[in-house]
Amino acid sequence: MAVIKCVSAFLILAISSDLTRAFLADVPCVAKMFPNTRKSTQCDPARGKRGRLRLYLRPLRKDKGDKGKGDGGMDGIKKELEEAEAARLQKFRESLMASVSEGGLLSAPSPFEEDVPDAGPSYWSKTVAIEGALRPGLVVLGNPKLFCNEEAPEEMLMQFGLRQPVPNAEDLDPNSRANLLPVILLVETDNGPAKGLLLNRRTGYLMGELKDKDVSGFRVQPLNLGGMADEASDLSYIHPYAELSGCEGLSSDYDNDNAGDRKEGESSLFLGGNFKEAQDMVQEEIFDGFKFKFFGGCTRWEPGQLEQQLKDQVLLPAECSADLLLKIREREGDKRATPLWTEIMELAGGAYADICKDFYA
Repeated sequence: MAVIKCVSAFLILAISSDLTRAFLADVPCVAKMFPNTRKSTQCDPARGKRGRLRLYLRPLRKDKGDKGKGDGGMDGIKKELEEAEAARLQKFRESLMASVSEGGLLSAPSPFEEDVPDAGPSYWSKTVAIEGALRPGLVVLGNPKLFCNEEAPEEMLMQFGLRQPVPNAEDLDPNSRANLLPVILLVETDNGPAKGLLLNRRTGYLMGELKDKDVSGFRVQPLNLGGMADEASDLSYIHPYAELSGCEGLSSDYDNDNAGDRKEGESSLFLGGNFKEAQDMVQEEIFDGFKFKFFGGCTRWEPGQLEQQLKDQVLLPAECSADLLLKIREREGDKRATPLWTEIMELAGGAYADICKDFYA
């Protein structure tokens, strides 16, 4: 049930944000990852100046001889969801029978409860001095004073996947506006150009729609847009699992050279690692597949460009907990999830909270 709930939320977010998509740029690096689909862009003329720009993902038509072959696409994902739900219910029945035989009916778990650690997630963020902002694991956030400015340079906007400045409050609701402000995780800051991953852009695709890559274990996870850089059409992913071989520690509380020095209970963030091993760990229920975030493309800065954007306060640096960055943001009924940009700014407090308050005002 939890899996279906997550998938439903992802599909709602991917399909329902039509108006927001009107401000997002086309993404050639992601299109390369889906050779068997095509995009068509349609504008709703009834909306006039504020018309909705709808992006549809249509599978290419199969030849007649291919009819009925395979279980790919949404049919395969649906089947996988049904199998996962059946397994969860079977597990519940077994635990219920065991508890009844031991006289402990009231202690039987619900089939819809997730296995969670004793300690809850840690959500925090804090401001960082510009002088210490150039290291992997830190986050930079778009400053609304510049991204909402009608005179914002087109080149700067396109770097972060925007066609035009973030619209004013009369044209779009506050949360949709906040979702357009970039939130970028820095993953490389040394030896030339800096690189990062956009954390709050959805492509509208699920991992299961990738045709040329085995993504078993992750088929129902969304594929995010890491950035506009054409050079990075391969998958990138972040997660909280230090045990995954080949991964790179990003958080400031983790030392790649002294992994044993990690303090118990610290929440760290990691980049990449052995993908096949990650799949096996998820399928064996050692790792939680929904604690992985996947990206196509990346955000790239020329040498010195990121430093200048920080100095000019185009971007605002912050340090955040891994739990906050990996948090699943889903609807609660009609209530939309708090945007990542908003939550980071509010939790950081001080001047950042004031900027957020002014933005929503």
